[in-house]
Amino acid sequence: MTVYVNTKSCFCQVFWVDYQVTYTQYYNFEVFLGIPGSTNLLFKVVVLGMDITILDHHITKQELHAWLGHPFDDMVKFVVDIDQGVIALGGEMHADAEQVLLEHGSKQEHLWGGNIYPNNEQEKIEYTSLINIRPAQHNRSMDISDQNLRGRIRAIVEQWIEL
Repeated sequence: MTVYVNTKSCFCQVFWVDYQVTYTQYYNFEVFLGIPGSTNLLFKVVVLGMDITILDHHITKQELHAWLGHPFDDMVKFVVDIDQGVIALGGEMHADAEQVLLEHGSKQEHLWGGNIYPNNEQEKIEYTSLINIRPAQHNRSMDISDQNLRGRIRAIVEQWIEL
């Protein structure tokens, strides 16, 4: 489905598709006018059933909360590439975000999944995913047991997302 937004003052999440990956950017449309190549206030917003985004900028708590309900009400799934320091956010299954990162040059052994619970006051990151079951890498369960690896993942998440 394609939606067109024509307004002078609103805060909107703008999606665009490149090589079958959905990218997202948040714009105040008054600020959007200053972006090179912008000719008017008519913007194409692509709404897909399953949005997976490779973040290209640090997102705020407010932007993270916008992910709630798409598709989960209390959490947002993520997959990080601990080698490249990138993160894919969203989707229904970690394997979908994993596939997006693989298609963009990541290597399987560098990808780890988890969940962010923005409204949880104690621990916002959960290191649990089916893609984490890796006996050859000494991780035999969905939960990441290596505290050093958890620290690397947390550092990448915090680099991209305000918790």
